[in-house]
Amino acid sequence: MQNLYLVRHGQSQANVDEEIYKSIPDHRIALTDKGQTQAAFAGKELNYTLQGSTRIVHSPWLRAKQTADLIKEQLIFHKTTVLVEDPLIYEHSILHSYEDMKNKEDYYSHEKYSFGSFWYKSGTSESLADVYARARIFVNDLKAGRYQGDNLIIVSHGLFILMVRGVLHNLSVQEILDLYLPNNCQILHEIISNEY
Repeated sequence: MQNLYLVRHGQSQANVDEEIYKSIPDHRIALTDKGQTQAAFAGKELNYTLQGSTRIVHSPWLRAKQTADLIKEQLIFHKTTVLVEDPLIYEHSILHSYEDMKNKEDYYSHEKYSFGSFWYKSGTSESLADVYARARIFVNDLKAGRYQGDNLIIVSHGLFILMVRGVLHNLSVQEILDLYLPNNCQILHEIISNEY
């Protein structure tokens, strides 16, 4: 069994101003100063919580990587912490171009809700079911022992974290949709067992 700490990235530039999507691709959006402070604070909190070996697994997107780096800097009692990037745990992909940003409102349209928000796709975007599938693969990797250590800190994005929780707790679609998005740098503790 491993301790699993799910951490949403710190406040990003897009959390403050969504217009930034028109000039910067989603995967290159950085943390704000407040986001950097949130990440350092989360690292300090984890520094006093963790016991044993620790591995930080993070999304390849800039804001998650920056959050993981800042958390690692604060783990002064855990000098052997390993930092690993996992390409499966990126943000819910709905924007693929600046043109998509201009049409973002279409993604949140009435059509999405009448079709079913878990399965709805707009153009080349991912549905929440697609994110769930990535989360299931990731959790199966965890249970298979892909990442060793007493503690795993997963630094990712809000919807991906919800889907990981859905997989871990075998939640129904409606139960997943009823979950709240974690706040920036909120730490959610789970236990992962090797049992399927």
